[in-house]
Amino acid sequence: MALSRFGQVFGRWKGAIIGMIHVKALPGTPLNQYGVDQLVEMACTEAQIYKEAHVDGVLVENMFDVPYVKRLSLGPEVVACMTKVCCEVRRIIPRSVPCGVQVQYILRNACTLDPRLTIFFHSRSMFRCQY
Repeated sequence: MALSRFGQVFGRWKGAIIGMIHVKALPGTPLNQYGVDQLVEMACTEAQIYKEAHVDGVLVENMFDVPYVKRLSLGPEVVACMTKVCCEVRRIIPRSVPCGVQVQYILRNACTLDPRLTIFFHSRSMFRCQY
């Protein structure tokens, strides 16, 4: 199943180069040092580099939001900021290039709404990471 989804997204069955955009610590997390506009600008700078490098896909991730919080503790500011970042990155990356999203957090209750889905749909991403 996962391999067929990979083929659907990337148009091949193996060998995709995916550029990672590691967003600095987001508002509402302990290590945050930047405003939303600064975070967007940094992510868009990386997106432009990946666009010019003709990567096969781009994945946006909140790598620096450590320590990761439990899903139920993930504040709306994290979801809102990641959605904004992903929307702006999507404007730079051509529609033909798959864009994905990954939000790091500690899985606590599998029955609660996954915040990655909110970001995924609002930013018109083409794939999301699952672990």
